[in-house]
Amino acid sequence: TTTSELAKTEPVEGAAPTAIMVAGERPAIDRSRMDRIETMLQTALDKGLTMDILQKLLDMRKELRAEVAEEAYNEAFAAFQAQCPVIRKDKKADFETSTGGRMTYTYAPIESMIEQVGGLLGRLGFSYNFTTETLPTGIKAYCHMTHVLGHTKTGDFTADVSGTRSMSNAQITASKETFAKRKAFCNVTGIVTGDEDNDGLKGRD
Repeated sequence: TTTSELAKTEPVEGAAPTAIMVAGERPAIDRSRMDRIETMLQTALDKGLTMDILQKLLDMRKELRAEVAEEAYNEAFAAFQAQCPVIRKDKKADFETSTGGRMTYTYAPIESMIEQVGGLLGRLGFSYNFTTETLPTGIKAYCHMTHVLGHTKTGDFTADVSGTRSMSNAQITASKETFAKRKAFCNVTGIVTGDEDNDGLKGRD
């Protein structure tokens, strides 16, 4: 008995019916292919087939799980992008630069973005976490976003370590880490903040 013969032990199921998705609802996952592999494995065990065939089936199951997980991630991510609002920049920064000028701009703090989209991400089956890396030229933040079926994608951003005259080294590090995390979060989620940055130096000596 071969794996191709095992595949004939059960009829191939037709395509799953199209589901109507409510806003914020997790897209339905078609598990028919996974169920089919599990059936083939059980049949192989019942028939006492060789370890070689069992290993091939286990490898097929591993590959299929990864494929299904990626497809589920992509479907949920498409739903997120379709429903995600444009995030408003609701905080203003105004400070003196290290060269004596002034920097003023508006931005959306990471806690504000998470407050606005965290619930939607959760309902669609996503979770996320951050890791950071200290480099000679700055701080690199990674945002790892994982779907419930296990597929993960990562966004990253590197912020330089320059600061302002009024900031201590610890404050500069904390500020740059937060900035890098915010950008990494935007990169992995595809979030775009509303209104253009009003970045620029004003009152330079």
